[in-house]
Amino acid sequence: MELLIKEAPKGDMGKGIVRINKDLMKKLDLNSGDTIKLINPKKHKLAGATVIATKEKSNIICVDLTLRRNLGAYIGDKVLIDKTDVILAQSITLAPIGNSIRLNNYSFLLERLINRLVSKNNIFSFYSRARKIDLIVENYTPDVEVAKIHQETEIIISKLYHKKYLENVELIKKLKAVMNEHSQIELERLRKIVNLGQAEFDRKIFEWAQEFNFKIDGDLLIFKRDMMIEFINMLEKKFYEWQIKEAIKFKKLNGK
Repeated sequence: MELLIKEAPKGDMGKGIVRINKDLMKKLDLNSGDTIKLINPKKHKLAGATVIATKEKSNIICVDLTLRRNLGAYIGDKVLIDKTDVILAQSITLAPIGNSIRLNNYSFLLERLINRLVSKNNIFSFYSRARKIDLIVENYTPDVEVAKIHQETEIIISKLYHKKYLENVELIKKLKAVMNEHSQIELERLRKIVNLGQAEFDRKIFEWAQEFNFKIDGDLLIFKRDMMIEFINMLEKKFYEWQIKEAIKFKKLNGK
């Protein structure tokens, strides 16, 4: 069954649930609380979710941002759904995206992940002491399409770690320091901060100038504070996407 993605209610965020028409659920022999798998056929990505009845049209499925991210899908995209059995996860290995994390008590994670459904390469995000933690599912047992984390699931933190993350954090700090003190920056200094070769930087700088309303005056880049904030946010998003791709690449190279 193929359904059209619509934004989920705010209260569904991060809970691993989706909502579809109650009459369609009867047709598919589904009850509220059943487990289904969602498949993005364009990107061959899969995610598990708990289905809840709604009064939406029969061709609609309400999916929150977390699940859409794991599916590589957007509002308006189409996904396939199918009922699946609930298989309890015996263990799950999670790899930090970016900096490593240290937890003395893994029950901290279990409390946040209990009853969540997992598939390969899914990402979980949550906050701890005002710090955002992103974890990618590196592996889990048994080897099934969708597994459910429960009270007896063993939580393992992988040592997967990317040195590049710290370099990117330092880059962002430098840009924020410039933004807080000045309204301009030397082009050569910016090139060194973003760590680009001259040819690539020359190409990128004019794209950035157009997108973020920067002005180039000789050897200087002149910027407005609000547009520099948008520029930094764009860089942080690109770094985050890079971390995800590198984590998946690492797993593939190591046969995970």
